[in-house]
Amino acid sequence: MTEIVFFDFGNTIIHTDPRKVLPPFLAKHQLSLDWSLLPEAAPKAFAFYETAQTIAMTWDEVLAHWRQFHYMLLSGMKVSGDAVALAESLASSWSDPDVWPLFEGAREVILRVRQQGLRTGLISNWDAGLTRVLKALDVYDLFDIIVVSANVGHAKPEAAIFENALALAGVRPEAAVHVGDSLEADVAGAEAVGMRPIWISLGRPIPDKVESVPEIKNLFEVL
Repeated sequence: MTEIVFFDFGNTIIHTDPRKVLPPFLAKHQLSLDWSLLPEAAPKAFAFYETAQTIAMTWDEVLAHWRQFHYMLLSGMKVSGDAVALAESLASSWSDPDVWPLFEGAREVILRVRQQGLRTGLISNWDAGLTRVLKALDVYDLFDIIVVSANVGHAKPEAAIFENALALAGVRPEAAVHVGDSLEADVAGAEAVGMRPIWISLGRPIPDKVESVPEIKNLFEVL
């Protein structure tokens, strides 16, 4: 019987796609950039960010990492303004909920899961500043267990981060569900330790190499 539902954070609870995150910022500052360069710029920026995911950094280091991430993204897409200053502006706006747009219904879905008598948790590949972001979004108190890769020194799909979450929850793997958008990090990682994974596809097709996977298209289907 299921006792706890864990969620991924980036691209599951909040949008991380630059096409969702950047437009309000660009409009506010009357900026433009070349979106055709996104397929080249985004992978480089996200690959850089991943270096922060297993390092328990100070807050100053967290902000420095985000500044570099934003700079790589904005300069890579030839933003019309000063990429250095704009990256600083984005990084220093970490407490602004608009910088971390929630998926539609995210808060409602988590609350309804809890109302069904289940606990909720978060397992995220993120830097050590995640707690501050959760509080800025007013969702911190919606999770009974929060496990962040930077704080435990392991990132999904490593077994250790899932095992840490299970130990904190005090449940066996078969009593836990994990919902996330990555077939490798979330689905394969959770399945490897005996948890029941659910892939949030966001409309993406299941790759041919994947035989079958429990799939939902959006968070509402968790219910």
